[in-house]
Amino acid sequence: MECKRCGYCCKFTQMQLTNYDIRRIEQLGFKRDQFIRFDKDGFAKLKNKNGYCIFYDTSKKECKIYENRPIGCSLYPLIYDPIKNNIAIDHSCPFADTITEEELESKQTTLIKTVKQLYKEAGKRSYYKNKKIKNLKNNT
Repeated sequence: MECKRCGYCCKFTQMQLTNYDIRRIEQLGFKRDQFIRFDKDGFAKLKNKNGYCIFYDTSKKECKIYENRPIGCSLYPLIYDPIKNNIAIDHSCPFADTITEEELESKQTTLIKTVKQLYKEAGKRSYYKNKKIKNLKNNT
């Protein structure tokens, strides 16, 4: 994919974080309360500041932690749609049409594993209690 780092995906992000993402970001010197918010279902999500991800530098148009960004950020524009319970390409990304078939295939597998991990971790944090992702559909 030809990412131009335009910041579109960083606007009003709802990016969920795995425990592994959280540990990696903490190792960079950030404290959890600086970058995480928890939703009512127990999902850890990146905070926003002035309408952008807390790590997006709008003046430089770059991610401050790009090399250590969350797995979901590295998989974008491939996303999980919880309403439809499927994997899809976010066509609102200006460069979504540049993703190759090889990238798509590789990222789909990783995204499915990541989504299952996120639900497992959220269930341990909250009253989301054992809700499982079953029959996750690939609808790209």
